[in-house]
Amino acid sequence: MDHKTNIAEELSMRNEMNLGDRNRRMSESLSGRISLRAICLLLIVGLGGHCVAQAHAAVVQDKPEQKELDSKQEQEGSKPDDQKDSAEDKSESSDPKKDDDQESEQKKDQDNKESSDDKSADDSAPEAEGDKDDSMGNDSTDDDSTDDEGGTHDERSTQTERRSRTARFLQFAKFNDQMKGLLKEQVNSAASGTIEVYVDDNEMPSALGMVVDASGFAMTKASMLTGAVRCKLPNGRTVPAIVYGIDTGTDLALLRLQATNLSAIQWSTQSEREAKEGFWVLSPGVDGELLSVGVLSVLGRQIPPVSGFIGIQMQPNEAGAEVTTVIRGSAAERYGLKTADVITAVDDKKVETPTDLSASLKNKRPGDVVALTVMRGETEMALRVVLGNREDDNPDNQRSVNQNTMSGEISERRDDFPMAFQHDSFLTPENCGGPIVDLDGRVLGMNISRSGRVKSYALPMSLVDSVFQRLATGNFSPEVVFADRLKGYESVMLELNTQAIGLTTEKAELDKEFSQQTANIEKVAGSIDSLEKQIEELKKQVDQKNADLEVEKTREAQVKSKVRSKEREMEKAKKHREELEKERRELLFGAN
Repeated sequence: MDHKTNIAEELSMRNEMNLGDRNRRMSESLSGRISLRAICLLLIVGLGGHCVAQAHAAVVQDKPEQKELDSKQEQEGSKPDDQKDSAEDKSESSDPKKDDDQESEQKKDQDNKESSDDKSADDSAPEAEGDKDDSMGNDSTDDDSTDDEGGTHDERSTQTERRSRTARFLQFAKFNDQMKGLLKEQVNSAASGTIEVYVDDNEMPSALGMVVDASGFAMTKASMLTGAVRCKLPNGRTVPAIVYGIDTGTDLALLRLQATNLSAIQWSTQSEREAKEGFWVLSPGVDGELLSVGVLSVLGRQIPPVSGFIGIQMQPNEAGAEVTTVIRGSAAERYGLKTADVITAVDDKKVETPTDLSASLKNKRPGDVVALTVMRGETEMALRVVLGNREDDNPDNQRSVNQNTMSGEISERRDDFPMAFQHDSFLTPENCGGPIVDLDGRVLGMNISRSGRVKSYALPMSLVDSVFQRLATGNFSPEVVFADRLKGYESVMLELNTQAIGLTTEKAELDKEFSQQTANIEKVAGSIDSLEKQIEELKKQVDQKNADLEVEKTREAQVKSKVRSKEREMEKAKKHREELEKERRELLFGAN
């Protein structure tokens, strides 16, 4: 039996054996003649087995009944050989596989006991130290304070144990420094053909790329190219590049680098045919760096697209589809749709019901331009709208988006691929565009998107190569591929420019009117200032007149006082005159 058959048989025992025991049995049976793929698998599985042993040790320490059970099993495993043979002959003599299972169970129990003993030894030091602290506290404090300190120490000791246990588990994580070192050799070949792609003056790469032809051609993720492109080669040199061709169906772009004699990616269809679900896959970066390790989750299949999203809610109307709600931040809001607008046509196709509108937009993609005929009151309007992304613009999907982005951003273009296989490697959108390889270092395809928290897509290398062959003809430049969309954008821009010109004219008129109003306001303000000055002068005059009036009133009071005094004197004089007149008459009467 060849060693590949042995490997398959050993790996098939995964569901029947403990992880740690499986590692030992596979190592013994395949020692000296195992492939590099199996070595890596054994290492990864072995690390998991050690974690299981550590967890079992923790359970044994916390549950005395489990420890007693393990001790009993150990005693049963230590019976004399003749007793064990007799028991085996009675119960399982006809099934050799059960013999192996019993032997593995005994080895597992022994390992669990050893792990439990190691765990107890590791934790004994903190407990002893805690006893010492408690005894010292009893010498210097009363009973109540001693209880408090003992409780605090117990909590501290528990935290220390938990942290220690967590640290022991973390060192056996799937993607740690030890794993990177062991798998670095597997990615060296692919990494030599991996480049970093930079856009404009950005200091951080926008994507990775794969050199597919030594004369200077490389494939990368097209949707990440938003400006002038330059590429960093594996030797650290940076060279300019142009976008030679684009394939919108796969989101691939062919770059033409100003460099030759490059190390191109090597691949074969055999590696794709042999790939199976559950295979470990590696994502290399530049300079032999290992970016991520994952598992091939789902074999190649079509990834359906997400339709373009306009962002409205509708109800039937006699004239078409009436807008009842415009979603905030959506394409509808950005391009001027309003509540109560009635959409009567899409791209000159009549719309009679909301269903007609939905059907017209079903095959549209985010970024497509649609021409809408809209009735706003009695006025017919023509609007051009660039559709958005349903997942990003729809608030109903926000919870799903938040979950998918918990550990980092996801790719903007993450669906609508004719063929892609799924894996769970942790990638960033900037890690896409590079190769993905198996444990033998064979290139399986290109990482094309990070689509979720634990979901990434990669295009099979056969598809990447077929797209390269087509783009290399030079007939799929961005100007050609996006001709229709560019025309749509030009139409939208023309309308926006027309609107801008109209708004500019209106603004100029308003500015002129504003200037006139400003001048009038300044004139009125000047008049107000003059009047305020006059008012201030008049106030001063009024105050002076009031002061003069007060003086005159004082003089009037004085005159009145003098008049009254004279009147009193006149009254006295009058009375005196009357008295004299009376006396005179009396004298004259007496004389007669």
